[in-house]
Amino acid sequence: MDDIAVCELCGHPMAPGEEMFKFHGYSGPCPEEPSEEHLKAVAEKRFSEWLNEGHELAKAAGCGVIINVSPSSDAEGGAA
Repeated sequence: MDDIAVCELCGHPMAPGEEMFKFHGYSGPCPEEPSEEHLKAVAEKRFSEWLNEGHELAKAAGCGVIINVSPSSDAEGGAA
């Protein structure tokens, strides 16, 4: 499979010699500003990885549910 290495910040292909890095920088800054869609996708991916890592650590420690990330009316000053 021919995977093209892309910058995790801007989503553009990495320059030759930078394929092993996650971000542009060795040969200069990102060629363009990242799109909002790309930034949102990266944020969602990292948040999901963070949640999964937290749950794995909790399971290893013998804990139950760590956090609830669903929105709630009580969280915004509703009845306690």
